[in-house]
Amino acid sequence: MLRISFINVGYGDAILIEELRDERRVFSMLVDGGVPYAGDYRVSYDRWPSRVPAFRYLASRGIDALDAVFLTHLHIDHIGGLPEVLEQCSVGDVWSSLDLADPERFSSLNALALEDGSAPERATAREMRLSLNLLAELHGLAGERGIPMERLGGEHRIIALSDGLTAEFFEADRALSARTEAFIAEILSPDTEAARAQRALVHLDSIQNAAGVALRLTYGGRKILLPADLPAVHWKGDAWGAERLRADIVKLAHHGQADSMTRELAVKISPRHAVISVSADNPFGAPSPNVFDLFDAGLEFWTTENIEMPPRNPSTSGPSPSSPSPRAPEQPPKLARGPSRRAVIFEIQSDGEINVSLDRV
Repeated sequence: MLRISFINVGYGDAILIEELRDERRVFSMLVDGGVPYAGDYRVSYDRWPSRVPAFRYLASRGIDALDAVFLTHLHIDHIGGLPEVLEQCSVGDVWSSLDLADPERFSSLNALALEDGSAPERATAREMRLSLNLLAELHGLAGERGIPMERLGGEHRIIALSDGLTAEFFEADRALSARTEAFIAEILSPDTEAARAQRALVHLDSIQNAAGVALRLTYGGRKILLPADLPAVHWKGDAWGAERLRADIVKLAHHGQADSMTRELAVKISPRHAVISVSADNPFGAPSPNVFDLFDAGLEFWTTENIEMPPRNPSTSGPSPSSPSPRAPEQPPKLARGPSRRAVIFEIQSDGEINVSLDRV
């Protein structure tokens, strides 16, 4: 049996993958780690009893060892909790969408004030600096523990995780990997002054979603697509046909924001289930109401946090946060509010049967 737990880490991704045989775990991997349980981010967990840091969720499941940890890209809501996991768990391999050539060169970067530009620009630069520090911490922990750390990506790479479980890793835009490395080299250069480093940090942040590495699992004849936060525009063209993207279960990219899906992409994937890793208090309006309309009827939507999506007003392009559209009595919500949950769990049997449950609070 393959068990996939989409953990409620608030606005972020943390996905636990386990293969079990006779209830014995034969393979386990964590994809991303949500935001860290530290500093200002700690409040996002403590104020919501249903949210749980990745390391605590693993502990609650009695997991103290993982075969692999995989980082899809550098944003804080994906890398944030991974160092905490490495501190708690024995890990076989660390796979990442990017490498860090010199994790020791952070003293000059951390000494920079980053005070130029607008308040949002300063906040973005500081958060990306924190993400780079977390990546350096991840490298340091892996080195101390003798854990191999490997960059995965490229156009297409297939790894047999076990006899019955296969993973495909692929980038939608390989050129962005080189740009990411160039920005990091510039940021970490001791000759880079504060204003230039801040601009590079903001640029690095702006390309991270598109520079991510997607993962598609195959088990029991079923396919599970985990596209990180890759924008839908990068899946256009014949190179990304249905045979490359088809999945029974898909995690919507970028927490279901408007750039996560197009009708063309929804048809290519043709899923039976869609999962959205999202928080009820996110400031981005995620998930976008319009995304629900891009899929065929019959698709089941699941969210890591218990939110409700009202039906879209057909006379508008979608409700605005300040004036949500009224719900007609005959219209059911696109997504009904359910019980509080720590995770949405999919269990796939070897014959392909799919069962879904909630890890309730």
